[in-house]
Amino acid sequence: MQVWARREAATVWAAMVLLAVGCGTGDASGPGPTPTAVTVAPPSTTQAGTAAEQAALTDAITRYQSVYSSVYANPRQDLAIVDTVAAGEEAASLRDQAAQVAAQGIVVTGAIKLLRLRVDSVSPSPVAGGPTAANVTTCNDVSGTTATNPDGSSNLNPNRLSQTKTTFQLQNPTPADPAGWRVIQGRSGPTIPCDPS
Repeated sequence: MQVWARREAATVWAAMVLLAVGCGTGDASGPGPTPTAVTVAPPSTTQAGTAAEQAALTDAITRYQSVYSSVYANPRQDLAIVDTVAAGEEAASLRDQAAQVAAQGIVVTGAIKLLRLRVDSVSPSPVAGGPTAANVTTCNDVSGTTATNPDGSSNLNPNRLSQTKTTFQLQNPTPADPAGWRVIQGRSGPTIPCDPS
C-alpha cells in the first residue's frame, strides 16, 4: 500500500515519492541521521524579496529538509522537532506520515538533493503584527532515494521522475526574526518536472 496516496497535497515529499529525503535505515533504536549538506544556486535577479529574505527562506527550506529527513529515517523519535520547521496542516501531516511509515515497517534510505531554489513572492501581512507569507519553488533530485516495504518490494511510485518540482508556502509570525519561517504547505508529485533552469 502506498502511504502517500491519502494526503496528496499535505506533506510535500510524502506526495512526491513517499518521502524522498530519508538518510538512514529507519532503525528506531539509533540516533537520527546527520543532515546532508545542500547546495543551492545563488539568488537570481528574478527572485522576490530582499537578499536577507531570500537567505532566510533558503535556510528555512534547508532546515525543513533536514528535519524531514531525520523524521522519516527514524519515525519513532520525539516529533516535537517538527514544530521547528513546519506549522499547521503541514506539521500535523508530517507527524501522521511518520507514524504510518513506522507502523508499516517501511525502510527509507538515500537523500534528496536540492538542486535549485527560487523565491517567488514575499508578502507582508496587511494587518499590523500579522505573519509575513512567502512562496518558494524548488527543484529536487530524488533519484538516490528508496523506500522498501517489509516484504522487500518498493514503496515508491514506479513512474517518478529523477528530478521533481516542489512549491512551498511559508509563514513567519515574527517577521523581525529570520529564523521564524515555517513551512505551512508543500505541493509536489512524482511526475511533476522541474521548471526549466
